[in-house]
Amino acid sequence: MLIDFSFVENGILSIYGVLFILFFGLLTASIFLTLQFQIKRNYIKRKREKIKFEIYDFFSELVFSDDQSEYHYDNQIQNFKQKIPVDAYWCKDLLLYNIINLAKNFKGEQYNRLLAITFKFGLMDYIHSLLSSGFWYMKSKGIYFLKELNYYQSAESIFPFIFSKQANLRFPALLGYISLAKKNPLDVIKEYSNSLSPLEMISLMDVIKKRKLKKPDNLKNWLSLKEDTLLIFALKLVSYYNDLDSAPEVMNLIDNPNQRVRNEVFKSIGKLLLFEAEEVLIKSFYHENDQNQIEIIRTLKEIGGQDTIEFLYYILTLKRSSEVKMAAMNALKALDKNFSKINFLEDKKLDLMKKHVEDRYLENS
Repeated sequence: MLIDFSFVENGILSIYGVLFILFFGLLTASIFLTLQFQIKRNYIKRKREKIKFEIYDFFSELVFSDDQSEYHYDNQIQNFKQKIPVDAYWCKDLLLYNIINLAKNFKGEQYNRLLAITFKFGLMDYIHSLLSSGFWYMKSKGIYFLKELNYYQSAESIFPFIFSKQANLRFPALLGYISLAKKNPLDVIKEYSNSLSPLEMISLMDVIKKRKLKKPDNLKNWLSLKEDTLLIFALKLVSYYNDLDSAPEVMNLIDNPNQRVRNEVFKSIGKLLLFEAEEVLIKSFYHENDQNQIEIIRTLKEIGGQDTIEFLYYILTLKRSSEVKMAAMNALKALDKNFSKINFLEDKKLDLMKKHVEDRYLENS
């Protein structure tokens, strides 16, 4: 007896049909939702751009208006609040960024007016809400606003964040505190538990130079810091403040086990013009990597005498990298008055290097 399987075939065909309809429906819905999302996103973007320009125009008119009375300010601010979604976080951010940009160009009474505007818009409450957030990046944002507003009264409220359990928050807090604290702001570095990246050191030095902060007391004691990057930063401060009192401590660090620390030591010796270090540097040269050897040569260029000149000519006879030999050539040009009379015709590479360092066009370019 033969069995009819046609219903199975029909069943399979009907399943494929259902699957096709479902797939087509899902694809259509997905495309529709994507288009809707894109349209809404573009709408929000255009709306925010429009409000961004409205805020800019508002502040430009308000700050430069003939009427600078508090009544006029209050009236204009209250009216403007009705035109923008002032309670939205992104709108508060736009208001703050505009105030910060204006504050960079104003001092005295004009700056105080801008600070008053910050309060009138309720933006200080917003900043404090950021500081109270459980997320480190929100707190960091709040610290950034306070720092950029130069709101010095907030230094003490920022201070605890330097020791936060949230490691990513510590440096923004350190930078904010040093930017705002009035009394001995740099002393906090000695208590800092994080390491400092090269970029973070640059940021700190920018603040120190901008605020013209005075040299910390007993800076030489900082050269006993155990954390390598903090020690490197302390050496940068020694160089920046030309702290000759720290000279013995700097010399004691020449044999530090960390090559990056030693590199900064060599720089400090050059900046402080510690001529007594010449012999020690020459002896240290042979134990260093290329980068440190180049830094030693640069320092000897500043403090070296006849011993250095003889040493540099000797380097040129050794198997050293082109970068090291080029640094030696540059130093010899600065130190040896007879350098121009020396020829290296027997060594084409050295001859080319000499021509390179003597090329006036390259020197001035």
